[in-house]
Amino acid sequence: MNEDTRNEAFVNPAALHEGTSVLCLLSHFLPGQKSGGPVRSILAMVHQLKPIVHFHIVTSDRDFGDREPYKQLQVESWQEVSGCTVRYLAKGYRSYFSLTTLLRSEKYQSLYLNSFFNWKFSIFPLLARKVSYQCRKRTILAPRGELSPGALSIKWLKKRLFITSSRIIDLYRDVIWHASSEEEASEIRRFFPKAKVVVARNLLVVPGKMLDDKNLSSLKQTSPLRVVFVSRICEKKNLDFALEVLKSVRAQIVFNIYGPQEDPIYFRKCQAIISSLPDNVAVEFRGAVSHEEIPDIFMSHDVFLFPTKGENFGHVIYESLAVGTPVLISDRTPWSDLNEAGAGWIIPLEMPSLFTAVLNDLASLPRRHRLEMRRKAVSYSRRIANDKVPIEQTFKLFATVD
Repeated sequence: MNEDTRNEAFVNPAALHEGTSVLCLLSHFLPGQKSGGPVRSILAMVHQLKPIVHFHIVTSDRDFGDREPYKQLQVESWQEVSGCTVRYLAKGYRSYFSLTTLLRSEKYQSLYLNSFFNWKFSIFPLLARKVSYQCRKRTILAPRGELSPGALSIKWLKKRLFITSSRIIDLYRDVIWHASSEEEASEIRRFFPKAKVVVARNLLVVPGKMLDDKNLSSLKQTSPLRVVFVSRICEKKNLDFALEVLKSVRAQIVFNIYGPQEDPIYFRKCQAIISSLPDNVAVEFRGAVSHEEIPDIFMSHDVFLFPTKGENFGHVIYESLAVGTPVLISDRTPWSDLNEAGAGWIIPLEMPSLFTAVLNDLASLPRRHRLEMRRKAVSYSRRIANDKVPIEQTFKLFATVD
């Protein structure tokens, strides 16, 4: 993680009113398991900013892609879930009345939105804020990587039309933008040059299981090379690119894919590529898994292959490093110093042959060299986890004085 992003002035927590309340909207939350990094970001914020900032989370009553709501959870009422205060909204038009009532409440000093393009949990609240004085409160928006070039390249015309329309009606006037890196700050200013942007790196949920010297020494050399992909199966995460890379690998490879299917057409495209892979590459779709299973999954593999088209942070990258699994990723994430740390490889998507070369080299690497890479991955992840600057940056984000 590049340290150039750590130049924001600190804010004294006393600058926030004790007990500052934030109404936090996001499309999916616990107990859901399919929606990825934003859930972990919010969970870390809730626990690390207590007792100074209190989050009240409003979210949908079902997991990403599910038709049925969660079982044994109440809707339209506040409840405690994993130490968080959460309110679940049912599907349908009535939920908009509930959401409007919450937006009008004077109980909350700030509104925190966690998407740029989501209608219900971002665009609708901003429109309500624009037309109703009662809904106007200090508003913070985290686009969560949705303005990156890779993300915008998907359904680009529809997205560009919305961005243009939002600028015409000045939808984001007085909004404070939360960027997780200087790169994301630049992406925001590309479309909104006068935007007020606060850079605050995403906070981390440290895995319950981390690799140490004892279980590191017990790891055996695996043959064939075990490669893993853990993410939503969608165009942005670029699984098809990873599969194309494997076409040219000479070494024996086992490639396990974990994650929920987001787009059936894209999934069929990936299946077609798999059918054309050489005999030395064995691929298995393992499906969606719970967050608790992820550390063991990473630990049982030699490398995490993740040629994403864009991440504003990439919690899954940290989770791989924390258990000592090196990462082979694209250059579309903030993790820009992995090469120097010896914890993985960063390769431009324009150079797929280099991905192939790394996998071939790694397959022939002696056990002691692989173990050393695992140690460096753990060491790097601990340095990131122990960094207190992101907490200071996040306090600044929620300071009541603009």
